[in-house]
Amino acid sequence: MPTRPLALAALLALGLLAPLGARAAETEQYATAITIAPDASIRVVETITTDPLGPHGIYRDVPFAFTTADGRAGRLAITDVSATDENGAPYEVVVSEQGGNEHIRVGDPNVTVSGVKTYVISYTVRGAVVPYPGFDELYWNATPPGWQAPVASSSAQVELPAPVPVAAVRSACYEGAAGSKESCAIATRGDVNGVTAVAFAGRALAPGEGLTVAVGFPKGLVTYPPPVPWWRQWLFTLLGGALLVLAAAFAIVFAIRDRKGRGVIIPIYEPPRAQSGRPLRPAEADVLVHGRVGRRAWPATVVDLAVRGLVTIEEAAGSWWTLWRKDYPVKSTGAERAGLEPWEASFFDALLAGGTFSTRALRRDTAAARALYMNVQQIEQDLRKEVATDTAAYVVDPQTARVRKVVLLVGLIIGCLSAFFLSAFGRDAMFAGYLVLAATGITLYVRSARVRLNAAGAKEREDWLGFKLYLETAEKYRLENLTPDQFQKFLPYAMVFGVEKKWARAFAGIAMPPPAWYSGSAANAGVFSASAFTASFSNSFAASGAGGASGGGGGAGGGGGGGGGGGW
Repeated sequence: MPTRPLALAALLALGLLAPLGARAAETEQYATAITIAPDASIRVVETITTDPLGPHGIYRDVPFAFTTADGRAGRLAITDVSATDENGAPYEVVVSEQGGNEHIRVGDPNVTVSGVKTYVISYTVRGAVVPYPGFDELYWNATPPGWQAPVASSSAQVELPAPVPVAAVRSACYEGAAGSKESCAIATRGDVNGVTAVAFAGRALAPGEGLTVAVGFPKGLVTYPPPVPWWRQWLFTLLGGALLVLAAAFAIVFAIRDRKGRGVIIPIYEPPRAQSGRPLRPAEADVLVHGRVGRRAWPATVVDLAVRGLVTIEEAAGSWWTLWRKDYPVKSTGAERAGLEPWEASFFDALLAGGTFSTRALRRDTAAARALYMNVQQIEQDLRKEVATDTAAYVVDPQTARVRKVVLLVGLIIGCLSAFFLSAFGRDAMFAGYLVLAATGITLYVRSARVRLNAAGAKEREDWLGFKLYLETAEKYRLENLTPDQFQKFLPYAMVFGVEKKWARAFAGIAMPPPAWYSGSAANAGVFSASAFTASFSNSFAASGAGGASGGGGGAGGGGGGGGGGGW
């Protein structure tokens, strides 16, 4: 049979079999032997003679994904990994998936090694032999371009499944940096029946350079396993997606079922009373309607306390460059506080702990702002609990929902970290894990971690929405219902619902004296602006960290395998 010159064969033999003298921080030999099996799998044996470059041994990263010479994407399955020394004595091997690579760690973490060692790493790969029209091909990075040390001698040999006529064998090799077209020495080996193997001898390689080989052979030598049905490839993802759809449907049905009120909003002309019989304060109405303590609740509470004669509010005059940011000192009148709810009394004491509250002072005194913030956080809890007790309106009350949301969030974070480790079983398994986690999160949130009203609570909420409707459209009822006293009485509720401007507009043209509890700057002629007060009060809280309350071709390095490696 035709063969290459004997000199080339001798050169190849030297490259395959004769390691050079030891050099510090250099790999003496990197020889890769690949056997193509009839089932289209390959068995790879890498013989690496090197200083480990690390105290315990070496590692190899073999990428799962690769690109064929014509640009097609492929994916490998790597199994049966083992490692021995040159005499066949086994090394300890730990295999894991890291960053899209099969990470093969060779060596004992409890043993320190030094000097030149030989490592024989073996593994089986499926998916590396790629079918083309008229031939099949193995395109493989025999010496990985990511190897950390220079390589003095690089070589590869590919064993074919059966002898092939020499004219039917296609072979090529590329060495150097990624994309390099530099070729290497190629020789064939065979018998009277044809070529049985192709050998490649490369030059010395610097770090970042590699040796890539390609061997094409006729159809019929290998038989590919039947393709995996698409539904099996996506089985985990399909099951996870189906579970997510069911969870979303459950959420929708459950949310619709929770709508237990009349379903019709009609104007209500007085603030509705709680099931306990007492009137709800503005902040309490905010909790019932919105399921949380909103940023308007506390300025509305201050105005409510003022209307009830417990505090006074002053708009402090500012210089011309501070007119855009008003200051509103709040002072106690010294009146009896017997009618306050427990959470109101706590808020009163926290707000006026220094005798006087000033939005400007709060913005300047971060220590006082922080203290107020911590107090308000506890008061919010008390407020949510009191609303739940006095209204009996909840299946899941706001405070319980808030705690459950925190628990659910922590659980989801732990679940996300756990689902990430499913990547060891493939990307589909990891993706399916995230879908199952999302479905579980939706189900638990809808069922247990959101505010849910009972039938009576839903009707009570509709009554409050009816009262809000009245506050928004009160000008329609001006002649029959509106009085100056009513303006002050309902103003805190209009503030908490964000309709104070519409409420004030209903009194346009009605002569009203300034509120007794308010003294304005000369620039504003004593006219109290609820919107300006809400903005200033809320912004001063937010500036302190206390506000807002609680809302809711071919070339080197182009084939399969490759990757990198080094010492550890």
